[in-house]
Amino acid sequence: MVGSNVITTAISDQMNHKKVFESIAKRHFQTLSWFEFELKAL
Repeated sequence: MVGSNVITTAISDQMNHKKVFESIAKRHFQTLSWFEFELKAL
């Protein structure tokens, strides 16, 4: 039972890392597209 608990924790940790990475990537992408929009507006 201890082994399966460790595996479950590792999987949930990876899911959290993926969510964090995705939210950072989305924020970064939004900043980039906003920056491009500003350049085109000039």
